[in-house]
Amino acid sequence: MIFYFSLGILVFVWGASLWRRFFDEGLRNTNLVRIYEYLIAKLSFLRNLRSRAGTVSERSEDERGEEQASSPRWGERSGLREKKILLFLFLFSIFLIFLLLLYQGFGQYEFWRKSEISKFLLPPYQSWVYFIGYVGWRTVAPYLVSLSAGILFFFTARELNRIYGECFFYPEELYFGMISLFLAGHPGWLFYSVLIIIIYLAIHLISLLITHYSLQRLSLYYLWLPTAIFVIIIQKWLQTLPFWQALKF
Repeated sequence: MIFYFSLGILVFVWGASLWRRFFDEGLRNTNLVRIYEYLIAKLSFLRNLRSRAGTVSERSEDERGEEQASSPRWGERSGLREKKILLFLFLFSIFLIFLLLLYQGFGQYEFWRKSEISKFLLPPYQSWVYFIGYVGWRTVAPYLVSLSAGILFFFTARELNRIYGECFFYPEELYFGMISLFLAGHPGWLFYSVLIIIIYLAIHLISLLITHYSLQRLSLYYLWLPTAIFVIIIQKWLQTLPFWQALKF
C-alpha cells in the first residue's frame, strides 16, 4: 500500500512541477507579466490615494517608477507560493506514510492475535514493549532514517547554495530531493542517492565527450522525481540483492 501511495505522491509532484514550469516559461515569453506588474502598481497607487481620505497629490513619474519597482514581482510571489506548496506536500507525505505504517502495525497485531503460535508474543503473554519494538524497528525505523536523510539533505544543500551564490540548485530542487529521499525509504534512499550521483556524472561525461565542453552548471531539476519513481518501482528487484538485505532493518 505504501508503494502505491509513494508513487502517487511523486507522480503528482512531478506532473505539477512540469505543468508549473511550462506555464511559467510561457508567461515569461509574453507580455502578461508586464501587464500583471503594471496592474499591481496601479492598484497599489489607488489604495494609497484612498488611504489619504480623498486628498489629491500629484506624483512624479520617478515616484511611480519607484513604487512599481518596490512591488513584488510575479516570479518572486510564484516562487514563494511554490515553496509553500512543496513544503505542504512534504508534510502531508510524512503524515500519510506514518498513518499507513500505523495501519500496518494494527494489521500485524491482528494477524498475530489470530495465530495460535504468535499470539503468545502479545499481551498478556508478552509485554507491549516487545510488539511495539518489533513493529517500530521493522516498519517505522526505515522511514525515520529516510526522513532524517531528506531533512539533512535539504538544510545542507540550502546552506551550500547560499554560500556559493545559489549556483548549485534551484529552490524547488531542495524540496524535490527531500521528498524523494523520504519516500524512497531505507535503504532505498541510499540507492537513490547513488543513482542521482551517477546520472549527474554521466551527463557531464557525455557532454565532455560529445561537445568537448564541460558544463559549468548542471541542474537536475527534471530528474530528482523521476529517478525516485524509478527506484521505488524496481525496489522489489532490489530487495533480492544481498546488499539490500544487509542494509535493511
